[in-house]
Amino acid sequence: MIGRSTARRSSTLRICALLAVAAALTSITSACADSTSVTRAAQSSSATPTVSAQQDPARCAEKPPSGPIDRQGSDLRFTRGHVLISPRQLTASTGQAGVGGQVGVDGQVGADGQVVAPASPTAQQMSPAPTCYEFGRWGEPTPDVPPDSLLFVFKGDGTEGAQIEFPVGALTGEHLPPTDGPRPPVGPLTTSITATVGLSEKGTYRSSTACRLTLTAMSSKRAAGSFDCPETIVSEQNPLDPNDDVPVDDDSAAPAAAPTPGAQPERPTSLTGWFDLQP
Repeated sequence: MIGRSTARRSSTLRICALLAVAAALTSITSACADSTSVTRAAQSSSATPTVSAQQDPARCAEKPPSGPIDRQGSDLRFTRGHVLISPRQLTASTGQAGVGGQVGVDGQVGADGQVVAPASPTAQQMSPAPTCYEFGRWGEPTPDVPPDSLLFVFKGDGTEGAQIEFPVGALTGEHLPPTDGPRPPVGPLTTSITATVGLSEKGTYRSSTACRLTLTAMSSKRAAGSFDCPETIVSEQNPLDPNDDVPVDDDSAAPAAAPTPGAQPERPTSLTGWFDLQP
């Protein structure tokens, strides 16, 4: 528990520090129009895309590239790449009829005194017209967050972006990467691992700590994989916003403020997509 808290504080501080540096550099370059033009030209020639325009949803459904998976978890350093991520609101049935034909919200008592049966899994369906975003790799080339996490950050325009984080032990078989030579090999990674995936979209940050991450490549040559988060929660703190004061001692994402009376409640939202990184 201490290690996990330390890792989360370290990753939060790391992102905030990088954002602060980026904000400072932006202020300096804006003071000189010629310098700004040169800077933007250099950025446009890099591998970092922006999200001024949404991507074709079909791109978020593509398969990530594959390659070797080195379970040593060492020598990971990536300077280019991207993530494609799709948030999609879920629509759920308001409930099934209880005895007497009364219908209410799942789990509540209907007018006939009977508890409304919960909706079947098939009653919860995805809404049409999913959105697809592409963000470029951002931040430090090395994903290591001491003592035991790997963090991949992707940024677009403004506060838009995404991040993927998972325990390095999930890759290495619950062993930390070696510091004084290779450790005994472990078997191939044949199952998905649990990861935290977050998306900053239009000023709102949503994430899930129970995402299924399937790695298709992870070595010094390439890192790639796909993820699926059945449901996310909205947080008041946004780690991709340099102006957001994120408490470093908070081990859990703070839920969003209570909705205004009469406002439409936030519908559950899933996250799916894939990423690809190269040195």
